Amino acid sequence: MTEELLTTKEIAEKTGLDLRTIQRWISDGRLESRKIGRDYVVTRSVLDDFLAHPPATLRAVKRAKKQ
Repeated sequence: MTEELLTTKEIAEKTGLDLRTIQRWISDGRLESRKIGRDYVVTRSVLDDFLAHPPATLRAVKRAKKQ
């Protein structure tokens, strides 16, 4: 079975996070991804694990959005 792949745009839409934040996490190596053509993609399991154990910056972003 093939695992679902999500583009950075899809991740931003599903999570409500800023696209640039997701791109920065990929660039910094904090979010594991693969490049397919011109797009970076993240597997659903990697994204779920990342969101289950968020870095401090993700917690700060979520707090700021609540205010």
